[in-house]
Amino acid sequence: MKRPVIWLLAVAAFLVFLALPFFRLDPGRIDERVLPDDLDARVTAETIQDRMNWSNFNPIQVAAPGLDADDEEGIRDLTSRIQELDGVVRVGNPFGFFRDDGLVPPTWLNEHFVPTDGNAAGTWIDVVYWWDFDDPRIEDLIASIRDLDTPYGQLLVGGNNATVIDTVDSVTARIPAALAVIAIVTLVLLFFMTGSVLIPIKAVVLNLLSLTAMLGALVWIFQDGNFAETLGVTVSGKIDIFTPILMFCIAFGLSMDYEVFLLTRIKEEYDLTGDNDQAIRVGIGQTGPVVTAAAVLLAIVFVAIATSGVVIVKMFGIGLALAVITDAFLVRATITPALMKLAGRLNWWAPGPLRRFHLRWGIWETDPVVVPAGQATADADTHKLASASLGD
Repeated sequence: MKRPVIWLLAVAAFLVFLALPFFRLDPGRIDERVLPDDLDARVTAETIQDRMNWSNFNPIQVAAPGLDADDEEGIRDLTSRIQELDGVVRVGNPFGFFRDDGLVPPTWLNEHFVPTDGNAAGTWIDVVYWWDFDDPRIEDLIASIRDLDTPYGQLLVGGNNATVIDTVDSVTARIPAALAVIAIVTLVLLFFMTGSVLIPIKAVVLNLLSLTAMLGALVWIFQDGNFAETLGVTVSGKIDIFTPILMFCIAFGLSMDYEVFLLTRIKEEYDLTGDNDQAIRVGIGQTGPVVTAAAVLLAIVFVAIATSGVVIVKMFGIGLALAVITDAFLVRATITPALMKLAGRLNWWAPGPLRRFHLRWGIWETDPVVVPAGQATADADTHKLASASLGD
């Protein structure tokens, strides 16, 4: 590859540019807007939201385990404190509804606040707010309710919005640990295959870069709304929390599969010749057409999936098509050979103990190769001596 520095910087800068929107990813929940706009389920939900207060049907539910259901004074005190929070329209409890204009006497609607098993321990209330169902201020209201200091113990908050918040928090809290496990296992397996320290690190970093670029493009399209009308997408301002995670797992597996396929051929050639540049040329030349054809075939399938009228399915198809094309044409065909050419013999370096460990326990497609007389370069001689030590 001529001018590897220029190719490396240009393609890496492009991928970083694509990845930038990812850092404003706003995970949320699935709602009726993922459906085609002419389906009855979506039309009905949007009609209700336009003409009525949506939170009447999906209030914030608050449970106070330490407050007895027959403690009228305590319940009135708690509901009045919640009523004072910003955005609250009405607070329902067993004894009526608190509104801005005072307490509304109970009706048959209040019967559902009373325990049906005759046990008065614990009570619950519901909170109706002013805003639309996806207003970010709802999250602040839920946090304010949870932070209330009461003599009844920690208030438990539920409902659709609280469920979404807790789901997102629970999933995102475990992402760093999951990424660490993926990275460590990948690094170890690639070391067993290559005997290199640098190549596994390079593979993981490039995979993360290309997949972040894919997710950034999805945020730019499906969250920010670019090309939304062209694609027939209704923008909600959020991305379903589970879709990017599933796409990341699938795309990471595909891209690592391409990486192993490419590196296996490069290492095979390097084992034969000890010539890093020749190994890169032969490896790219012999695996490139296969990787490219596989990526194009997969992209066609994913684009077909993207013709769905359901936004999540469309996102899934577009994202994975972008991932495989980016990985095959930009990462494997450009950045990987450029980095390996610049690194030279460092590609195959490992500390002495790790090198000996790999020679003994590493993954080898063939027995250690003895380079034919007259074909050995200085690199090949060095590699030959190292390989020969496997039989010691």
